[in-house]
Amino acid sequence: MANSAKIVFYYSIKPIMTKNAKKDRRIGRTKKMIKAALLDLLQGQKINQISITELCDQADINRKTFYNHYSDIRGVIDEIEDDYISKYLSYLDKENILYDLADPYPFIRRLTDEIEQNANIYLMVTKTDESLYLKEKIKNQLSKHLNIISQQKPQIDREFFLFYIDFITAGIAAVYEQWLVSNKQMNKEKLSKLICEVVSNGSKIVIQSLT
Repeated sequence: MANSAKIVFYYSIKPIMTKNAKKDRRIGRTKKMIKAALLDLLQGQKINQISITELCDQADINRKTFYNHYSDIRGVIDEIEDDYISKYLSYLDKENILYDLADPYPFIRRLTDEIEQNANIYLMVTKTDESLYLKEKIKNQLSKHLNIISQQKPQIDREFFLFYIDFITAGIAAVYEQWLVSNKQMNKEKLSKLICEVVSNGSKIVIQSLT
C-alpha cells in the first residue's frame, strides 16, 4: 500500500478508533464505580444481603447500566477476585518463581506488601461465604501456572506436585488471614521469611526430583 493510501486509510478509521477508545474508557470507569460500591457495602453487609438496587444506588447508576455490564452481583465479585488474582500472579511470573521454587522470597514479599495494602478487602472476602470459592480459584490459577514445570520436567511426581500446590495455597491464605486478624502482630519481614521457609522446605522435594 502506497504511503498516500496508508494516510487516507488511517484518517478514515481514526474516528472509529477514537470512539472505541472512549467507549472502553467509559466502560472501565463504570465497572470501577460498581466494584468500589460493592466493596463499600461489604464493609457492613454480607454478599447475600446486598441487592442490585442497593448496589446501583451506592454506585450512583441505574439498573439498566448495571445490566449492561453484569448479569448479577456474583459477576461483580468474580471480576474483583480475578483482578486481584491476576495481579498477584503477575508478581509470580515477574519473579520467575516457576523455575526457582527454592527462592520464593521476592514473590512472597511483594505478596505480603500487596495484602497489607488491601487488608480490608482481603478480610472482607475471606470472611464471606465466597472465601472457599476464592481460594479454589487461586489454587486453580496457580495450578495452571505451576503445571508448566511438570510439562517441561516429566520426571516430576505429578501427584505430589499437585498436592504441594494445594498445601501451599491453603497454607499461605490461612497464614495471611490470621496475620491480619491479629492486627499484624508479627512484622511483615518475619512473616514473609516464615512463609518462604515453609514453601522452600516443600519445594526441595520437588527440586530433588529433577536431579
